[in-house]
Amino acid sequence: MRLQDHLDHLLRARSDDTLSDAFETAISQFGYDRYLFALLNDHPELDQSAQHGLMHSYPEDWMAHYVKQGYEHIDPVRFNTIHQSVPFEWKSLRDAPEVTVAQKQLLHEADNAGLKHGIGIPLHGPRGTSAGIGLASSSKSAAPSAREITQLHMLALQFYACFWRLHKKRDAGKAPGMLSTREMDVLKWLAQGLTKAEIGDKLHISTHTVDHHTRNILSKLNARNITAAVYFATSRGLIPLY
Repeated sequence: MRLQDHLDHLLRARSDDTLSDAFETAISQFGYDRYLFALLNDHPELDQSAQHGLMHSYPEDWMAHYVKQGYEHIDPVRFNTIHQSVPFEWKSLRDAPEVTVAQKQLLHEADNAGLKHGIGIPLHGPRGTSAGIGLASSSKSAAPSAREITQLHMLALQFYACFWRLHKKRDAGKAPGMLSTREMDVLKWLAQGLTKAEIGDKLHISTHTVDHHTRNILSKLNARNITAAVYFATSRGLIPLY
């Protein structure tokens, strides 16, 4: 199944259960059969408080052990997700000088619990909201390429946008400013990871003009960066995420 098909299936989800099922099907194509979705801070527009494992398919015995040991307070994956803007592999943390012995032990225990080849995906939404998705394989089969990690990032972005759509309070916040057709085009290509120069080539406009449209997009959507703008726009159905 093509990436776009999986993105469309996520978009059609009408409940957390169907969203979770669609996401599990999508990540299984990359060799992952475990995921965890966490809200790293409060999401007042969704009436959701910060919560670890809000939706997940991790082993229940691991989740119970994680809570019992208080691992949420030392989890290096969680800390890295808060401060990063792009996906990272858990194995990159094992030799990081700032990772403590206790944190390395946590990673070792997770591996023994069947959470292997882990990937952390930061998700930064509108108005300073942050979330994260952890992916793992219960076998040794997953070994994603850089391209596949980018595709998994896109799936996670769509998942988060759809979660917003499902839980967004209808009367929360002000309606975003109307984007022009050209701004919609620019935002669509930004959502697909194109650089401003590449977008200029696509739309036959200068990089300076693309930058001008980008500033307008951020202003109209009250977004601090492009990632937040994409979440905001897709969660409200302003643009699809392909």
